[in-house]
Parts: sequence; structure tokens; C-alpha cells
Amino acid sequence: MILICKKYIPHICPKCLQIGCSKKLLKFFLTANKNGIQYTISEGEAKQMTNRVILPSVTAIVGAAWVVLGLSHYSWYLNGKPGSGFFPVIAGALLLAMSILAIISEGKKDPPEFFLYHLHPLIAAIGMILLALIIGFFPALVFYAFGWLRWYEKYTWKISILTTAIATVSMYGIFAVWLRVPFPVGILFEGILG
Repeated sequence: MILICKKYIPHICPKCLQIGCSKKLLKFFLTANKNGIQYTISEGEAKQMTNRVILPSVTAIVGAAWVVLGLSHYSWYLNGKPGSGFFPVIAGALLLAMSILAIISEGKKDPPEFFLYHLHPLIAAIGMILLALIIGFFPALVFYAFGWLRWYEKYTWKISILTTAIATVSMYGIFAVWLRVPFPVGILFEGILG
């Protein structure tokens, strides 16, 4: 007889396996009888210490470090204005709070499932960064926004083109013209512009 948790290993044959799970202890056991001797292999709670606990723990430490550094080494407020430590403290405090909430709620959730399409935003962002290095930020933004809207979100051509145009013109107007933020022009246009 083999006892194994169906929650973690789906599609178990009902003829030779029985299903059992101890949610409270977050453990699952693989037990086999061979010649009357019972062998038990416990994967233990360490098996459950996936990114649901480890990643929030790391981000909590990073958040706490930014709060401490922002308050001790950088100025919180200087001459009535936010200092260089203002944003790190706020961001660190929010990161710390969200990480603690994630750790607390870890036991209340089912294990996360991972699918390849979860990597699509990361791959698209890395692609846009690499493309921005070659052709510049705004042309890369056009490709990224249009590609995302048309092929990932499945919008029509008309909506994709219109939304991409509005987003690009807005970003260019606000950041490049009004705020004068220097954006990368890319290797290709640096060579052309000299």
C-alpha cells in the first residue's frame, strides 16, 4: 500500500494508491509495505518552504534594512522637504508590511501552481529592456505595448494601435518634453545621431 498526498501529486492511480493528507502539519508521507516491513519517507515541512515563505522572508529583511538605513544614514526630512531617505523608508516599510502579511497568510493557501505563461510578463519586460538598448526607449515602448496588447491581451488591431499611440505620446510628452528625463536612445540611433 502506498499513501501519498493527492494535493501535491495529482493523477494517482486509484487501484494501487490511497489518498491522504495532513494539512495541519503541512506534511505528506510516502509509505510502502514490502515483505511486511513498513518504510516511511517524510518530506517534512521543509518541502513546503517554497517561495511562499522564503521569498517573503527575504523581502521582509530587505524592507527592514531599507527602513533602518533610510532612518539612520539618510535624511528623512531636510529643511521641510523630503530627504534622500524618505522614499527608501516608505518603500521599505510597505515591503516589510506586505511580506509579513504574505508569511502570515501562507498557511491558509493551497500550494501555488506554476505554469509557463506566468513567465510571459518577465520575458516581455526583459525583451523591452534589451530592445531599448538597441533602438531606444520609445521605439521599444511602441513594440512592447503593441505586442502585449495585440498578441497577449488579444485586443483588436484598432484598439492596440490607438492605445499604443496614446501611451507613447503621453509618456514622451510628460517625461521627455515636460520633465526632461533623459531616456536611452539606443546603440542604433547613437551611431546615426553621432
